[in-house]
Order: sequence, then structure tokens, then C-alpha cells
Amino acid sequence: MVQLKHFINKDIRGMAMTLGKRSPVATRLIVGMVRLQNLIALMHWVQDCVRTNTDIDPASFNVETMLIANDHAESRETLASQTDVMSKIADPGKLKGSNSWEVWSMSFANLLSVIPARVFRPHMSSGKSPSQKTAKLCTTTSWRNVLLATPSKDRDS
Repeated sequence: MVQLKHFINKDIRGMAMTLGKRSPVATRLIVGMVRLQNLIALMHWVQDCVRTNTDIDPASFNVETMLIANDHAESRETLASQTDVMSKIADPGKLKGSNSWEVWSMSFANLLSVIPARVFRPHMSSGKSPSQKTAKLCTTTSWRNVLLATPSKDRDS
């Protein structure tokens, strides 16, 4: 089931189309719309479990978790589509001289605040536990916050 974390909606729909077009006819498998939606919800649920580091327990997958997983996926899609528009609006453009530095830097900080940061986890194969600073970075919501929370010596390396 963990392999579902790499799928997208198009993969599930493509699989259903391929199964429905099999030849010979005896091997065709028609996946109905409800089952297709359930498979997509299952994919979103697995992705949410991986994202939140929760155990993937098929017994806990029910109608309520399907609806929640679909809502989360829809929210992420909406955020992703709005991010492009918001970042274009907030783009400060090029700096046009040292006299306008203060205005430009505030505009640039605004741009960084509208770009959502990817939530990331520290690499745990080394056996070391994440530091408090890394744990703080895992909860940030914008690149501006990530940059401000990271000491400059870490950014340069």
C-alpha cells in the first residue's frame, strides 16, 4: 500500500482505463465511478499517512477518513494553484538602485511570506535525533520563516 504515496489521480484513472480496454474481452475489468473515487481516496489517505508519519492501517480506512483525505488533497491543490498567482502579484521585481532598498526588501519579504515552504523531515538513517531547530523548521509555513529561522552559516553551506 505504501507504493500509493507515489501515485497521482491520473495514474489511478489511467489504470482503470487500461483495465477496461483489455483484450480479449474476457480479461477486461470495469472499474465503476464509485470504486474509482474510493481508490483515489485511498491514495490520498496513504499520502496523508506518509506525510504525517502515521501508520498505514487498512482497518482505520473508512468513509470518514476517505472524506478527510479528499478534503486535504483538494486543499493542497487549491493552495498550489493560488501560490502561483499570489507569488506573481507579490513579486517585487528587480532592485533599481540602493535608494529603493528598504521598499524592495519589504516587498521581497512579502513575496517570501506567500510562498508556502515544503514540509520536510530530517534524514533519520544516521541514527541521530533531529535538533530542536530542525523540528522548528518542520512546522514553518513560508520560505521567509525558514530563512529567518536558519542561521546564516547553515544557509551558506
